[in-house]
Amino acid sequence: MKKIIPTILAENLEDFNVKLSKIAELSDEIQIDITDGYFTESKTVELIDIKELPANKFFEVHLMVNDPLDYLFHCKWLGVKRVIFHDEVEANTSDVIKKIKDEGFEVFLALNPDTELSQLTPHIPNVNGVLIMSVNPGYGGQEIIPESIGKIRKLRSEFPEIIIGADGGIKKENIKELFDAGI
Repeated sequence: MKKIIPTILAENLEDFNVKLSKIAELSDEIQIDITDGYFTESKTVELIDIKELPANKFFEVHLMVNDPLDYLFHCKWLGVKRVIFHDEVEANTSDVIKKIKDEGFEVFLALNPDTELSQLTPHIPNVNGVLIMSVNPGYGGQEIIPESIGKIRKLRSEFPEIIIGADGGIKKENIKELFDAGI
């Protein structure tokens, strides 16, 4: 099933709460982007500053951070269902996947635009899905990197059953092409 999951990328708690109230009216599934200022140059609201989330929504957290395991306790406390982290973190990707799954979360593995698809291959059997970054992570409002569409097509042809998402630069002008590519 094809769907759009809106994302909240917020600099501070006030900005987060405003965006959450707007998005919660439109969607039952919401992604929260968290950056730490190290993995990406930008820094968002701290996950620990978010005190509660609406219980009747499905939340996923996209951790664009150096140590995703540091965030699992608060993800669990908030009722998050899916954790997305980047293959490019310094920790062993297989170990991180196992620990996230052991905590009861769905796990998606994100891949930055400059990282080769071959990095994902050994991990595909152990994740619930893949998130292809179609922009450089950490900033909103970027234009899609056209090569990411080819990367999605290739991943879809190699792994026809895996859930594939795309993140960044998605607009009404390019969403059909992305859906046709395999997200």
